[in-house]
Amino acid sequence: MNRAVWAAAIAVLLAATDVRAGIDFAGDSQDWNGLAGLLAAAKTIDVTLRLAPELDFGQLDRHAVVLLLAPEVDPTAENLVELKAFLAAGGKLVVADDFRAGRSWVAPFGIDWLDQPGSVAAHYDGNRDLPIVHVSAAVNAVDTARQWSGPKSAYTPAQFLGHNLKHGVVLNHPAALRPMAATATAMWGAYDSPPRTGWLLEAARGRGRVLALADSSVFINQMVARVYDNRQFAANLLRYYCVEDRPCTVHVVANLRVARGAYADTPEDRAGWRAGLDWLSALLADLAELLQGKLVAPGLLALLLLLIGMPAVRRAQALPALLPPRADLPRHTSALSQKLQAWLGEPMADYRKPAQLLASQLERLLERVEPGLAADRARMAGAPQRRSGSWRRDDGLVEGLVRGGRWSPQAGKRLRQVLSDLQRLAQDHAPMVSRHQFGQLAAEVEWAETLLRHTVQRSTGAHAQLPSEASKTPARPEAADDATR
Repeated sequence: MNRAVWAAAIAVLLAATDVRAGIDFAGDSQDWNGLAGLLAAAKTIDVTLRLAPELDFGQLDRHAVVLLLAPEVDPTAENLVELKAFLAAGGKLVVADDFRAGRSWVAPFGIDWLDQPGSVAAHYDGNRDLPIVHVSAAVNAVDTARQWSGPKSAYTPAQFLGHNLKHGVVLNHPAALRPMAATATAMWGAYDSPPRTGWLLEAARGRGRVLALADSSVFINQMVARVYDNRQFAANLLRYYCVEDRPCTVHVVANLRVARGAYADTPEDRAGWRAGLDWLSALLADLAELLQGKLVAPGLLALLLLLIGMPAVRRAQALPALLPPRADLPRHTSALSQKLQAWLGEPMADYRKPAQLLASQLERLLERVEPGLAADRARMAGAPQRRSGSWRRDDGLVEGLVRGGRWSPQAGKRLRQVLSDLQRLAQDHAPMVSRHQFGQLAAEVEWAETLLRHTVQRSTGAHAQLPSEASKTPARPEAADDATR
């Protein structure tokens, strides 16, 4: 499938509503419009996503982060009162929408949602419905954000949200955002036109923040799993409001229809300055009575303020926020693995083509192990193309080599599993896998390549002893993976 056909397929899948795909943004759905890929990505960056069918302000605290995906109803007057109280206390709200009710949830905070998309110079394969956008700070955005209270970071918001983005985020039929007049907002992603419009805009309310994203499709399986930068951006956004020393939890409400409950502010989880001074005053009084000296109390006061105040100041300067890590490529040494590294470094996460490459490589080695397979090439050539996932593997050959004593049963079983996994990945509608999972499969293929080459080299000997199933196994890729896997 060439790039033009692939781009058309993405556009059709994303633009049309397919009843077979179920509900948009379903958390457990592997369909193109589900959120299973986002949940899997969140686990790799230590973020817990709590999916809820409704927004209950009574279940939130001042540290909560709420993500509204394509809300379907406007907030009531009571909802806005609770939302403003939640934000004033330090809560965070992210609204990702295009042309639904999202505008009503951010308008009270100075963000205007337009009924027209913005324009950019680059589009995915020339499709104007799939613009490629970039994270960058607009004029004065960084200075504006520095005035807001909230978690401190060694990175500017644009640096954090744009962490490890290589080619740009692909949007799907996005809307356009614009700051309202005389409001303090910061734009982290701008369009070329209309002027002063963007796709990523942030505002502050008290100690809280509101982040508006002009496209909810960024988070669905089709976009997160297929486009590397979308997966990385989703990871960056999920961690954007995390505080370093707290568990990171994001409350996700998709297709919001019900918002209820009253926000109840909870006391700060650390002792206030007034309580601390009262405790210090009582302590000094007790010490003064013990020491009975006129200059003792002032000296102790200065010393204690120094000892107590310095750690407090240091704690107030939070550590840099944790950015989603990007793992190194699997470390292989064979020529085949070196070819695969180029595929694993691509922003697209469609692993069918490299799976077909691996399958072809193993087929050629199998033919060298059993020359009789070469005579069967005419029949194989008449079958559908390998790129469609219909390449043929011969279980009989593997069984024969095992029965003949040339391979151990464990090695035969492991090789059959490798071939089965490759066949599954090479299908037209192959299930989506992570980069880490494909890296593991590539390591298995390198083991199979070593086994088959060893078999060919020893084929002139009489049932030469081969490595066991566990030997010559290449190092597995590390468990760490990038922001969307």
